[in-house]
Amino acid sequence: YEYYSNTDYRRQDLQWRIFWDGCSWAVQHTQVPPAVIPAAACVDDVATANFMFCMSDTTYNAHICPQIAAAGYCNNLVAKAVCASTCSEVTSKCLGDNDEAAAALATYWELTGVTDCAGLCARGAHDPAVRSICKSCAPQGRALAELGAQNLTTNAMFPSQHAVRQLTGGSEWQTFFYTSWGDEEGVPAACTSDLAPDVAQLDDASLCDAEMLGQRVSGLSLQEQCPMHSNVFTTYTGKYCELQNIHAPQVPELQPFTCFALCPNGNEAGAAAECLGYAAGDSAVSDSLCATRETCEELCAAQGDACVSIDMHKSKPRCFLNTDASCADSTSARWVEHGLYSVLVKTEARTNFLTTSDSNCPLNNLKVADLEASIRRHQCVTKCDPEGEECVGDDCYCEEGYPGLDPTVEEDQDALCIPREMCEAICAGLPSCSGFDMHILRPRCYLNKVGTGAEDCTQESSRVAGRNGFNYVQKVAPLQCVPSVVRQADGAVDW
Repeated sequence: YEYYSNTDYRRQDLQWRIFWDGCSWAVQHTQVPPAVIPAAACVDDVATANFMFCMSDTTYNAHICPQIAAAGYCNNLVAKAVCASTCSEVTSKCLGDNDEAAAALATYWELTGVTDCAGLCARGAHDPAVRSICKSCAPQGRALAELGAQNLTTNAMFPSQHAVRQLTGGSEWQTFFYTSWGDEEGVPAACTSDLAPDVAQLDDASLCDAEMLGQRVSGLSLQEQCPMHSNVFTTYTGKYCELQNIHAPQVPELQPFTCFALCPNGNEAGAAAECLGYAAGDSAVSDSLCATRETCEELCAAQGDACVSIDMHKSKPRCFLNTDASCADSTSARWVEHGLYSVLVKTEARTNFLTTSDSNCPLNNLKVADLEASIRRHQCVTKCDPEGEECVGDDCYCEEGYPGLDPTVEEDQDALCIPREMCEAICAGLPSCSGFDMHILRPRCYLNKVGTGAEDCTQESSRVAGRNGFNYVQKVAPLQCVPSVVRQADGAVDW
């Protein structure tokens, strides 16, 4: 970086600077975006660009074209033609004769009747800019210093005064690094001081290497890493996996939750609420657990790889933990159709859904009528209207989902006739969805809106508990993605 002023040090190409803002030093980059280089071989004529700005010897600038772009000269047809790569000139023009630029240069020289390269070459082939613009001009073989004395010349065509400031006037700067720490986001509070620049801070202990920012490093790549939620249970409605259960009575952590141990008197009055999952025939060797879905998920997660899925009763606190890999494969022959059970496969996913059994969040529904058509088509009162056109297809669910609904009741108009896995998929894709109320038996759900206070369904105070025929399902948003430097097996360079 070279001295520009007491508060400003700039790199030679003027794309970066170290600037004192009154409180601390900041590394800044010009906000003018780098030009996109066309696929064909348009190149910058750096020598001619320097000639046009009267730069030579000690003022010659190898990075002049990016400065020309930053100063807005790419809007000038002549400058754009000379800095063809940086200014993204059309390939056909940069590789051949650029008649538009030739006509513009002829206008600057006040040549009448010259509108293309043929005419300009006849009058000014001695000038390097003419030969840069018009490739058909025969080279003259003269040194640039000699050409400056010609009558028609682009030497010093643009104001320069042998200073680079003319090429950077009006540029805006964006800060990338600070020498002060700032708040939790790394951005310091607005500077209200006017301290003298502290040159002692200009060292590599407090400033990052802006030279390397944005440059490709051999063997390394920057990739987005998006962490997954673990112990996510994906629902497959209407199935169970047969004969592959964990033998719960033999597992100390599970034995207290077995229906036989928890419910010695069955589901008689006074028994624990979970004993509603007790079934005749449960014995000391039975693998059945009397627990809610959320508890069954916790028990399966605690078993690690030994538990791959859960056979979960739809309406009762009753489940079986599965251990064989086939019970995590929905195509396995071990999976059996059953109207009262669902298989919950343990997996990883970007979005998670947590269940609160026997609870719902009433009167906080997303209005289905306001959602996109792909969601509205599952509206029960429309898709399953007994007086309307019959629904045809595998995703109707009208026979089980519609009974009990009244199209004239506002809340019923927000019901979707789909199973839980489809409700999860829809809610996961809606930023306005915080979760949903899922009927314990029917393929019917109500999407809950994101809200605050009494309308915040994620707060227990906003929900209604009790055996009301619903489970509340809360969406857990994806974890934040972060950048990660990935090293290739060979060729990586450390800096």
